[in-house]
Amino acid sequence: MKSRSRPSSAPSLGGSPATTRRPAGASRSNTDAQARLQQAAPASPAEAEARGWWEKATDWASDQVGAAAEAVGETWDAASDAARRTWQLVSDTDVDWDDDRVELSTDLDAVLPVLPESLREAVTLGGQDPAANRVSATLDRKTGAVRLDVPDLELAGTSIGGFAVESLVLAGLSIEVRDAGALAGEAAEGTAAAEVLGWLQGDDKAKAGNGATLRVASVRATGVVGPGGEKAALIEIRDLVVDARSKEGGLLPGAGGPEGVQASFSVGSVNVVAGEAGDAAVGQLALAGLSADLDAERGEARASLDALDARDVRAAGASLGDASLRDLSADLRSRTGGVPASLDDVRGSASLGAAAAHGLVAGRTSLDSAEVDRARVSRDASGTAFSAGAAGLDGLEAHGFALDRARAEGVSGKVGARSTRARVRRASARGIEGDTVGVEDLRASGLLFDVQNDFGYVGAFAGEASAKGMRIDDSTIGEARIVGLDTGTARHDSGNVSRGSLRSAEARDVSVQGNHADALEAKGLSWNARPKRFQLDAEQLGVEGADIESLGIEKGEARGFRYLNDRAGNRLGIDAVSARGVRAGDEKAGVTAGAARVSRLDARETDESLRVGIGEARAERVRAHAPAGQLAAGAAGLKNLDVRKTGEDLRVHLDEAAAENLSGDYREPARKAKARPASAAAPSKAGVPSQGTGGRAAPGRTSPKLDIPKLAGLVDDADLRAHIPLRAGEIGPATVAEGTALRAEARVRGGEVDPAGTRVRASKELDGPAWVGVRGAYLEDGEKGGLKVRADLSGMVDLDVTDSLPGGRDELPRKLSDLAALASPADKASGAAKAKATGGGAKAAAPGKAAAAAKKPAKPSPVDLAGATVDARVGLAGGFAAGGVSGVLDRERATDNRVDVHAEGSGRLVVDFVRMLVRSLKFDTSGARGSAGKVSAGGAHVEIDRSGGATAATGSVGSVRVQDLDLRR
Repeated sequence: MKSRSRPSSAPSLGGSPATTRRPAGASRSNTDAQARLQQAAPASPAEAEARGWWEKATDWASDQVGAAAEAVGETWDAASDAARRTWQLVSDTDVDWDDDRVELSTDLDAVLPVLPESLREAVTLGGQDPAANRVSATLDRKTGAVRLDVPDLELAGTSIGGFAVESLVLAGLSIEVRDAGALAGEAAEGTAAAEVLGWLQGDDKAKAGNGATLRVASVRATGVVGPGGEKAALIEIRDLVVDARSKEGGLLPGAGGPEGVQASFSVGSVNVVAGEAGDAAVGQLALAGLSADLDAERGEARASLDALDARDVRAAGASLGDASLRDLSADLRSRTGGVPASLDDVRGSASLGAAAAHGLVAGRTSLDSAEVDRARVSRDASGTAFSAGAAGLDGLEAHGFALDRARAEGVSGKVGARSTRARVRRASARGIEGDTVGVEDLRASGLLFDVQNDFGYVGAFAGEASAKGMRIDDSTIGEARIVGLDTGTARHDSGNVSRGSLRSAEARDVSVQGNHADALEAKGLSWNARPKRFQLDAEQLGVEGADIESLGIEKGEARGFRYLNDRAGNRLGIDAVSARGVRAGDEKAGVTAGAARVSRLDARETDESLRVGIGEARAERVRAHAPAGQLAAGAAGLKNLDVRKTGEDLRVHLDEAAAENLSGDYREPARKAKARPASAAAPSKAGVPSQGTGGRAAPGRTSPKLDIPKLAGLVDDADLRAHIPLRAGEIGPATVAEGTALRAEARVRGGEVDPAGTRVRASKELDGPAWVGVRGAYLEDGEKGGLKVRADLSGMVDLDVTDSLPGGRDELPRKLSDLAALASPADKASGAAKAKATGGGAKAAAPGKAAAAAKKPAKPSPVDLAGATVDARVGLAGGFAAGGVSGVLDRERATDNRVDVHAEGSGRLVVDFVRMLVRSLKFDTSGARGSAGKVSAGGAHVEIDRSGGATAATGSVGSVRVQDLDLRR
């Protein structure tokens, strides 16, 4: 044994320290230590003490091995062999000491023979470098520490703790035990180890504290197989440091449990290649900068990891291409100050710089990549808070759902016993595809989610969100955007209560079940829903380019929208509605309006009634079209419409309705008259066979009948001029020359015919018998207050022809209505019956003469009605009643109820008037009954043409106005 220096107070194996001391720092060299130890007497007292210590230690080791051997029936030779191996170790050990320190060094192959057989069989040293497998120990009395250093260690075929290792290369191994004497405690009492440790402990030395530290510069293990089948082709560890302390003076916790342990751990890097554990496997796993600190007494723990990388990971049927972590740290403590009993007792925080994973496949779920940056989790008495700078997903597919890309930034929140809240500063997603839902691009900012457990409240807020290319079933939205969404639902005894608001929302290129809108817009939305009650309000609603079934709107807007549904029914209110380019119907029949406005719309509906009110409505450039024609109005409107329906009872009140600049046309195709068979012809009562319809209404149709006398009674004043061409030929005893026409004039004042302005003139005198000519006819006052008709003759005195007119009267009445009554069919029939009763009138023709007359062709009419024209200016006044409609004509201006009429025998009729005015209009028909305070129509021009066999009507009206309309059905 080589000795370089010796302590002045080495331990005495007899139990008392030696009295010989050397000055501190003194040393002595001896290069042949083995030879000196074999001599009978030591060279000095210090060497004798050292030799005695080793001998005592050898005796102790022999006793321990002997006892174990005796227990298993071994012989004393085993103990002698152990002693021999121990002495060999002493012989190969270098020793260097002084007053406070002892250093020993030797080769591990010299230590192995001293180890128990089970450990010797498990360890096989390797390596060819002579410097490898060298071990040194330092015992420091001043600090009470023992330190073991192994610069290089190579093992082959090693089995440690159930793990088998083909090759193990370890460099820079260092084990330091502080306060080694206290560490041994009573376990080493009465042994050589107790002597040595007691010497180390001392009584007057400064202590470095209890515990132990393990340091390893690097470890490389290949072919690792664990007891549970775990495998690793390669495990590399660098810069490993483990430090443990105990408040009870030992390395391990004492009877007080783990609360007294303090420990720290750090490793520069760990690399695992081709690792397997059960059904889990990893191609490569790398750790860098891992460290941890534990203080069980105070209940505190800290850990950090600079980096973790893994690739080709498989576990539980799932696989992962690669994954990484960066800058992971945790600072935790126990709420109770010791070891936490559960997770609820843990407080502290953890943070993660970055994490990423790629190529995840788990069943029908796959993920190209996922990542998170700057994540943090903290827990205190109020709950657990979390945050992340950014997070993202790429290429997600799961059970029919696909996502190309998703990102979130500024994620934060807190989970507590009573509430949970989460925020997302900005989020986006792209390429969302599901069975019924799809979104090309989705973006949101200012997201907030709030859950209050006490009230069962769940809320959400979005500062702004937008989407492109949305699909929900068969509905699509090109673009959509919302701003300021705030909504929530709370639990209530009678059911959930929901409320929400939305600052604005818009959508473009919207298609729903075949309906389309270029744009939809809403501002200031709010809603409130609870059991049996729903309320929706909006400051503004808008639409552009809408095509909804048979309704089209270029642009529309509603302001002050209110809707309420509750037990009382439905209520709808709108302050104002405006629209332009409105279309209803289709190309065959419909209505269009260039612009429309409605104000103060209110509707209420219950199970039994409906009420609709409109303050004011107006439409401009209105056009209605149908196969028969079209109608246009420059503008139309109404004021204060009130519609009420209760059961079958309908009531309508309207303060005013008006239309301006009306125009239109009407086309009715000609009806073909069905010709009767010749055999079906039957003689008329007059003995003349019927000639088909003869221009009358076709069978099966009822032509409307005008009450001519009543209409005539409305004429207050009139001026009429007529031009009636006559055909050349004979009219009775007179002869009509070619080109002859009648010019008639009539004048009505105060509802009576004015004889001074009423006469008929022939453009050419009609030749009568002999020298008499007929120039026309005129009226004159009768002797009884009536009117007489005189023929204007030449060659003789004018004749009174009044009694030869229909009715056989000697004077005609002055009232126009009475004159019209004489010309009406009913009056003619009564006159014919009267004439027959008095024997007057034409005699009945004999049957033979009647048959002969029936064979004669009918003579053409001498009057050419097709060329006739009538121009009249008529002033109407008074009351009227016809077909359940009655009213009173009124006149506010001189032009009111004055009509200009132009009629042509060809079937053309033109009517013009400045204004028609009716007051106190009433109607009572099978469809409805009601009244109107005032009805007016002005600036009218109407043309009706039946010349082609079909009816064609065109016209225009400057304005139509109805006031105080009440209708009941």
